[in-house]
Amino acid sequence: MTRMFSISDNPVHGFNSQPHSKHGTYTLTTVLGLWLHELEERYGQRNMEYTILGIEFGGAVPHVWYPGGRDRKHVAIRLADVARENIAEALFELAHETVHLLNPTDNATVIEEGLAVDFSHEKSYGVDGHDKFAHQKDYLYCEAKLKELLSISPDAIMRLRKIQPSLSALTPAMIRSLDSRISADLAECLCKPKNDLSLDDDS
Repeated sequence: MTRMFSISDNPVHGFNSQPHSKHGTYTLTTVLGLWLHELEERYGQRNMEYTILGIEFGGAVPHVWYPGGRDRKHVAIRLADVARENIAEALFELAHETVHLLNPTDNATVIEEGLAVDFSHEKSYGVDGHDKFAHQKDYLYCEAKLKELLSISPDAIMRLRKIQPSLSALTPAMIRSLDSRISADLAECLCKPKNDLSLDDDS
């Protein structure tokens, strides 16, 4: 897949724009803005109560976190240390975490995590030639369940966010209200916290 933007492969790619065309290359910060806008176009406006502070690196697992505590309504994306000098890895992680900025939560459900996995696959451009989630059955399970929903109701995410802006606050009844073909089992599954799944992890 060809990128729709230019981004520096410099080791400090996160914050170093190189000369390119009129405005320079994208950085991770400006790609975040690009992808957040795309997500809002597809699925509706993000929760504007939160101020997005930006991107940083640290630790083994990418995630969003809340400097100063949740009450402050500040949110930042933290990418893993391994992404510091690997632009493909950084973009893969960034795509996933950007989905969680639509309505930040401490405990994402299967439907939200599935959307994040799907978006990271869409935007990954190939990460070292393999799927970062290949040995993480819980993430792939979430994506599969999301796609099962979308096969029935392709515009489900936009429609559901009009009912409840936080995907992780949806109820099975809200999901089933979209289409009578959505089974009770699927709706229940989509509303489970991802961290409560009991699938084996081969990683």
